[in-house]
Amino acid sequence: TPSITMNDKVISLPRVFNQVPLKSWNKLGDISRSRLDLNEEPLRSSLLNIEPHGEVPMHSHKGFELTLLLDGSFSDDMGEYHAGDFIWLDNQHTHNPITIDGCLCYTVSDDALKFTQGLSKLLNPIGGFIY
Repeated sequence: TPSITMNDKVISLPRVFNQVPLKSWNKLGDISRSRLDLNEEPLRSSLLNIEPHGEVPMHSHKGFELTLLLDGSFSDDMGEYHAGDFIWLDNQHTHNPITIDGCLCYTVSDDALKFTQGLSKLLNPIGGFIY
């Protein structure tokens, strides 16, 4: 079974990750991301780690985002999610994921986030480069 270590915790991954190369991790604040090398443009698949007491700023999605929560939990305006939960969001949804204990997600998206509050809105013009 493949695994990764995040915040000194070993997390088991689904077996399919044995067949998929991960790119290097990029970190911005409490969030780290590693893209899966699937050559699937315009879709982008990633492992997304949010550290304990971390959050993703309030945002909507220009396209869609599918999330499978692999480890930990997070909450947002729509509810609380735990390992094994599957979440589908599109441009009709706005949320601010927050985690107490940290979480690791597998995400698939087809376009950039659109930040909707505070200083994070300054990232919107370059959103296509960071999604």
